Amino acid sequence: MPQKAANPISPQKISELFENLNVGGTTNQNVSRMTREQKHAQQLEADACSIFISNISLVATPEEIDEYFHDCGTIKRITMLYDKKTGPNDGYAYLEFDSVESRDKALKYDGKIFLNNKIGVQKKRTNVPNFSKTPQNRKVNPDSSILPLKS
Repeated sequence: MPQKAANPISPQKISELFENLNVGGTTNQNVSRMTREQKHAQQLEADACSIFISNISLVATPEEIDEYFHDCGTIKRITMLYDKKTGPNDGYAYLEFDSVESRDKALKYDGKIFLNNKIGVQKKRTNVPNFSKTPQNRKVNPDSSILPLKS
C-alpha cells in the first residue's frame, strides 16, 4: 500500500521561499531588477577577490582545492568545469575569496606543486560586456579564420 506524503509543500510556498532566499547579499528578485551597470559593478567586486588556477590535476576535486588554499582565507566559491563526455575536470578552476587580502595570499601559490602538477595562479580577469573577438559586421569564412567571405 503506498504511503501518503505528510504535509506536502505547495508550489506557491516554494516560490515564496525562493523569492525570500538571500544568497550573497542579493535576492533573485533584486538581481533581476539590477541594471546592466549594477550587475557589472557587482561582477567587478567579485572578480577583485578571485583567482584563476591553471594546470590542475584532472583528478582534483573542489574539496582538495579548498583544503590546499584554506590558509589563504575564506573561500566563498569554487568553480570547476568538467568535460561532459569524459568526466574529468578541464584542468582549471576559479576561486572567489571573501577579501582582496586573501586573494593576494593565494597569488603566492603560483608555481607551487598541487597533486603532482605545477599550478599557475593569476588574478581572474573580468569579462568585458558585449565584447566580441569577431566584428559583427564582418563575415568569417568557416574554413579559415583569416579570409573573409565574399559578399
